[in-house]
Amino acid sequence: MERHSTEFAAPFVALPPPAEHGAECILPCSEPVTRPRELMHWVLLALAAVLASLFLLTCWSFAQTWKSYPPNMVGTTFASLAVSLTAMGAAAGSLMRNRQIAAENARLAEMNERLLQERDLLRTIIDTLPDYIYAKDRDGHFLLNNLAHAREMGASSPASMRGKSDFDYFPRPLAEQFFADEKKIMLTGESVINQEQYKARPRAVSGEKTWSISSKVLWRGRKGEVLGTVGITRDIQDIKQAQAALRQSEQRLHEVLRRTRCILNSGVVEGPPDWRERALQPQSPFRWHFPVQNVEGAQELCPLELPPGISYQQAWSESRNEEDFCQMNQISGHALLNNLPYYRNEFHHRFKAG
Repeated sequence: MERHSTEFAAPFVALPPPAEHGAECILPCSEPVTRPRELMHWVLLALAAVLASLFLLTCWSFAQTWKSYPPNMVGTTFASLAVSLTAMGAAAGSLMRNRQIAAENARLAEMNERLLQERDLLRTIIDTLPDYIYAKDRDGHFLLNNLAHAREMGASSPASMRGKSDFDYFPRPLAEQFFADEKKIMLTGESVINQEQYKARPRAVSGEKTWSISSKVLWRGRKGEVLGTVGITRDIQDIKQAQAALRQSEQRLHEVLRRTRCILNSGVVEGPPDWRERALQPQSPFRWHFPVQNVEGAQELCPLELPPGISYQQAWSESRNEEDFCQMNQISGHALLNNLPYYRNEFHHRFKAG
């Protein structure tokens, strides 16, 4: 049995990142967490505090007794204090840099965790959809596939399709057609939307074909460079089969109506607001929109002349005997007034032969 399928696609364009963190996330930011400082960080801070205290104490003691020192000792002491101050400044700068690096590492770790969660979310979404979703690079190699597409292609998993192309799954003429369509999209930037195709199934040996509706769009990077194409495919085999069954049913119904030995009318009846007061009057207040449904069968049963521009319904109405209208209007008015499911009317009419 032959099958039908359909392909759709939506634009896939990388969005510019917000200026704050350089990446756009879907999931909300987590509450800031106070992370415990590392032990070494506290040790260094304590050591720096001790050294600063000793430095200040030495400076105060030297300021009180420097006059008692020999001149050469004063110069040596000043040099030692300067070296100590420089070392303390370097240590303080190192601590500040280490603290900034630790904070940046923590922020990047949190951002990476959020990106991983969002990747899992998007992966869950596309793998849940029954449509075939895929993205290809400029050379037609698959970069992204969902589970439905992998199953349709006969692949063990979406990951196993990465790096492969349509030439690995479809007959070469069909794969060349797909590749040419994608090249045209990348060259012109014009998308292919809702393109129906009756094509061979992937890796079909018996020549089995399927209907598909396909949409493919251009995939651009952050700087506007062309990265490839993105597409979505939907199987419409059931829709095509239902349409074919409906056409067959309509043809059978038409044949039944044609062979029916009666004149079938169906439609609507319109009446004015005061139709209940006028329903039983000889002059009918209603407007009947009841076209004949089986014109061929009606012509066989009651052949009428049909001048150009005149329908069978018009000719059929004009063929009725005017003397019967009063009785017909009263019977039909009584049926409408009492909401009867059906009624019977008898009248004369003139055939084609007179």
